[in-house]
Amino acid sequence: MFAQTLAFLTRSIRQESRLLTHHVVRGSLVLLTLILFFIQVLGAPRRSASGLFLVQNLSNCCYFCLTLLGIMYFAVAITEEKEEETLPLLRMTGVRNFTLLVGKSVPRLAVVALLILVSTPFLLLATALGGVVPEQIIATVLGMICYSFCLSQI
Repeated sequence: MFAQTLAFLTRSIRQESRLLTHHVVRGSLVLLTLILFFIQVLGAPRRSASGLFLVQNLSNCCYFCLTLLGIMYFAVAITEEKEEETLPLLRMTGVRNFTLLVGKSVPRLAVVALLILVSTPFLLLATALGGVVPEQIIATVLGMICYSFCLSQI
């Protein structure tokens, strides 16, 4: 069972890593983060604890993006196999439901974890702006990872 799961997981990771859309989504998230950071820098002289404001905006943006990804990205994992007409072939080879679910969800979870890690340096930069401590940033990132794990249907 473990060999089947590992083989299917490797196949799914290879397929997911070749898609251009993942790089586009990561780039757009960085662009959105830079826009939020620029807005923060412009308004920083007028407010106290501007780092806290930046963390709130970035966290809300990340949670919103994670929710959209949960709807559009994780929900279609098995459907893609069905559309490619490989689901009956996988079922004939004796792949269990758990193997199929793990093999399709873990690579997607890794892509989403990379999206979260893209925003982490900007969140850590907020400690220099004041109003937030690194422990809060770590808790925020861990919360986002747990939220994406729940969305991934594992």
